Amino acid sequence: MNSGSTRSLFSKFFLNHFWVGLVICLVTILIEKSTEKPSFIQISAFELFKTIGISVMVASIFTYAAGSSDFMKHIQGLLEKVVTQRSFLGNLDRDSKKRALETLLQPSDQEKGLYSKINVYYRKFIDEAFSIYEKPIREKFSINCVARYSVERGKIVVSSTYSYTLYKNSGGFDNIPVGFEKGEEESTVDKVRIIGSKGNVILNEEKIALSKIDSNGARIGHVEIPPEGLGENELYVTINMTEVGGDHWCLLTFNNLHPTNGFDIKLHCNDDIEIRKYAVFFVDAECLTDAPPDKKGIHITTNQWITEGTGLTVLISLPHGKGKEIYSEEAVNIAEAVISNSSKKPTL
Repeated sequence: MNSGSTRSLFSKFFLNHFWVGLVICLVTILIEKSTEKPSFIQISAFELFKTIGISVMVASIFTYAAGSSDFMKHIQGLLEKVVTQRSFLGNLDRDSKKRALETLLQPSDQEKGLYSKINVYYRKFIDEAFSIYEKPIREKFSINCVARYSVERGKIVVSSTYSYTLYKNSGGFDNIPVGFEKGEEESTVDKVRIIGSKGNVILNEEKIALSKIDSNGARIGHVEIPPEGLGENELYVTINMTEVGGDHWCLLTFNNLHPTNGFDIKLHCNDDIEIRKYAVFFVDAECLTDAPPDKKGIHITTNQWITEGTGLTVLISLPHGKGKEIYSEEAVNIAEAVISNSSKKPTL
């Protein structure tokens, strides 16, 4: 629309309807003010004409707006969001979203006929989905491990670095749990480092004390987020650990404690140490595994979400004839029991 037609429409608009409505309102007000002790019928007539005048002005404004292309495009965009894209659902509060999802996931009569309690499963699924707001969320969880044989200890020692991004939940940041399972009394948490979103060091603590013993005999410690980190939306956490195996073998396990988006573990074996067995227990996540035939390393990665309680285990040991031998099959059975019977792995 060019400037000439715009001026024409603008002038036509103001020369007609808008001014007519305005004149009706003003004339009615003047007559009302000049009438002494108006009767009930007069008062009603005054209010009626004022209402008519205001209605004419409002109607003229909407008529003018409706005739413009920008207004029509705006209305079209709103209708697309509501009818096709349904993007308005994203702006609902948490309770409204949950009610909308419960309405959407109502089982059909046919589904109820097959299994009458299917709605209980739907509600459980919805509750689990919305409970993520109450849990710490971790992203880009990375573990880098180097295994070596310590002559001084006479055991395999694994130096591990855990790093990930930690996001705030609905209640803020929880303390970071660290620790080891029963039987790993020589293993230590060497350092915990927390960095803010602007690169500022919030915590740099060494030799974390593991003073609590849980019902399974695991040694547990908790790293508290300093006050200066509580205002952040995300924190970058690095944990250095030393895990000591049983003389010539070591069983490394990872059990996911919190919802985690993306996981990567790399293990390299020095000296004569080899990877004997490994098993991955991730649910609903596809993993890529690179295990070279020389058995000196392994790389397991996924860019998908991994759920709580899932994990993996890797058995490393010296070759046959190097120290007291333990059968790999027995160690793998132990590893599977650790993963399946442990709801929490305090180390991670």
